[in-house]
Amino acid sequence: MAPDTSAEVGGPAAQAGRTPAETRRSAAQTQRTPAEIRDSIESNRMELARSLDRLRGEVAYVTDWRGHIERHRSELMIGAAVVGLALGVRMLRRRRRRD
Repeated sequence: MAPDTSAEVGGPAAQAGRTPAETRRSAAQTQRTPAEIRDSIESNRMELARSLDRLRGEVAYVTDWRGHIERHRSELMIGAAVVGLALGVRMLRRRRRRD
């Protein structure tokens, strides 16, 4: 059996404030049956699938630029008007300097 290095600096046992012997005792007391492990794995898989579906939906929403344009049409129109006005004023000032 390999020596337990979990009590080394920064190891899980050291972080929990336990000695390697206490860690082994704790692990022996919390042994799970193969059926419990399979159930846990299946539960984790299902949770991961739900999380991935939720993430796909969020990514689709964030990257939908057409939807952003629809939702913020008035803000975009105001911004375009301000930029157009600023460019027009700048062009007029340049033209007046040349004359």
